Amino acid sequence: MDGECDVPVLAPFGVPLSHSSWTARASFLVHANRYRNAIFPELEDLEIHYATNLVHLPPAVCEMRKLQKLNITKCPDLKSLPEGLNQLTNLKYLNIYACSSLEGLPDSICELKNLRVLDMCDCSMVERFPKDLGSLSCLARIDMRHCSRIDELPPSVRQMRALELVFCDEEIKHRWDQVKHRSALSNLKIDVAVEKTDLNFLL
Repeated sequence: MDGECDVPVLAPFGVPLSHSSWTARASFLVHANRYRNAIFPELEDLEIHYATNLVHLPPAVCEMRKLQKLNITKCPDLKSLPEGLNQLTNLKYLNIYACSSLEGLPDSICELKNLRVLDMCDCSMVERFPKDLGSLSCLARIDMRHCSRIDELPPSVRQMRALELVFCDEEIKHRWDQVKHRSALSNLKIDVAVEKTDLNFLL
């Protein structure tokens, strides 16, 4: 980490426990469950990039109760997220980008009542959204481009009130058009875009 810090650190990794932001090393994530009692209680922003040996996101991540942003990008072996993600009650931004082996999203993410942005661009193995996706009452943005296996939307999305913008492929756009015209989301913007858009500015 940049700068000097005299607060306690997690010995194997030299990470100050008081820092609110950290980019995770793959070695930490693989062995994270060994350090459950020392997991970072004040962490607000966790970024995981290019962890090629990460297959399952450790349940220990769910101990980070103050986490507001979880950013997982280009982890090609990642297959699953822990069901306990619903414990991250402060989470506002969930970015799972270019995780080409991810098989799906846990149903528990539908309990993240503060979630505002769901970005799952280039997660090509995901076949469906959780059926209760519409329970995400604060969700304002979804990026689901290049998720070509998703060809249906759960009926619950018609319950959404905060959704403002969806990035998607042309093949699924008509489904969102139907939602727009059959729900309270008459102002929903549906954008079939080419470039991946950085949604960090929304937070």
